[in-house]
Amino acid sequence: PQPTFPDWVLFFGNSFNILTEISKIKIPIISLNDSNSFIEKTHFSILGNDDSIESLLVLFLYLNYCSQKAILVEQELFYSKVLKSLKNLL
Repeated sequence: PQPTFPDWVLFFGNSFNILTEISKIKIPIISLNDSNSFIEKTHFSILGNDDSIESLLVLFLYLNYCSQKAILVEQELFYSKVLKSLKNLL
């Protein structure tokens, strides 16, 4: 079977080798970067302290919020399409 890959990777730290390997398989990289990070290998850089638990917590909470918001928007689009289809049937 074909290997499956994630839609994106959340990266924090400063391992150039890991970023290079992720880049080879063309997975978008979201990273929390500070002064010793390799930002040229990432697609979306968020400036912050990647050694701080608090910074990571804020990032995780924000990504969770965005994911939940995207799910709600997707559900609203689906239900509006269903309602429109039902109205066309009547």
